[in-house]
Amino acid sequence: MRVFLQSLITKKEKLTTDFASGNVPNAFLQYGGSRTREYVDAGYILDLTPYFEQYPEWKEGVQDFAWETTQFDGIEGTYGIPWSAYQLCLYYNKDYLDQVGVDVPESWDDLVDACAKLKDAGIQPFNYSDKDNYHFEHLMSALALKAYGTSIADDLASDKEAYNGEKMVAIYQKMKDMIDAGYWGDGILSTDFNTERNMFEAGKAAFTVDGTWNCGNFQNDSDTTLFDAQKIGVTRIPYIDEANKTVEMGGGSDTYYITTLNKSDEEIAATVKFIKYLTSVDSINEMCKSSPTTYAEKVTIDTGNYLLDDVNAIMAENTESKLEIPTYDSNTAAMDTIRNSLQALATGASAQEVGDDIVDKMSAYE
Repeated sequence: MRVFLQSLITKKEKLTTDFASGNVPNAFLQYGGSRTREYVDAGYILDLTPYFEQYPEWKEGVQDFAWETTQFDGIEGTYGIPWSAYQLCLYYNKDYLDQVGVDVPESWDDLVDACAKLKDAGIQPFNYSDKDNYHFEHLMSALALKAYGTSIADDLASDKEAYNGEKMVAIYQKMKDMIDAGYWGDGILSTDFNTERNMFEAGKAAFTVDGTWNCGNFQNDSDTTLFDAQKIGVTRIPYIDEANKTVEMGGGSDTYYITTLNKSDEEIAATVKFIKYLTSVDSINEMCKSSPTTYAEKVTIDTGNYLLDDVNAIMAENTESKLEIPTYDSNTAAMDTIRNSLQALATGASAQEVGDDIVDKMSAYE
């Protein structure tokens, strides 16, 4: 069992080596089901369907939107149990919105209108950052889902849609419009997200965009003035098509998978029992007391963090979710290429030029 615990959280590269050698951990924690598909195809991952039928409360303890990482097209069964979850959110300064008389934005048009009024009042809407080279891509993924629904991820992966096609260029244009209007501030590519968050906490911007993990950051950062006064609000990323209002970029992230390769029935049974304990609602509630973040399981306690409680309520109403769109592409260069190409939006490139650059660079890896 000591070896089991040491091997539980396994890097993708080490996991590949472990499976090749046949010396795999009893279970492993992995981000995203697409990274596990080859092991499911090979029959090395346990289908948990019979256990969920035996212990229905175990499955019922997980939020509906989180299961995508455990289910695979063309394969019957549920191959894993979600543990953590996240989604991209819009955080806002309540006082600044009140000051300019705007409601919390629900649509993208609402957000643009709010930014215009904030700018006119001398309040910087965002201090957006992409020095870390992920922030543009996170929002691009969210906006594509908010515009076209979850099918856009599969359509791009299958080449039914293209990254330089009309649909995706329209998404890049919305981002570029925010930059050109000055709503995202200056120094976008020289600012990292910690700086962006610190500026928001210092009252230097009305909005910031990032994941649900920021609920804990706002509580634990050095400047908690806004958090302590409950002046920070949180809402969904504004929709482009109202039909996709509750479709989110996020979902189940870290997921427990139980292996069957070279494992006895007794080992598998013991592993199931242990993972069932780790992912029970009671265990997650206890964990949430010391680690205030979002989990795939249903948190049933007051976490002591008002933002986290609000986020849990938002996530409970999600209808669908997808991880970052590039994760579904079989092209191994998709993620890095898209992230790098999107940065050109901040240096004057047109939306079409960005799309063409993505396609040209990805084609070199096909």
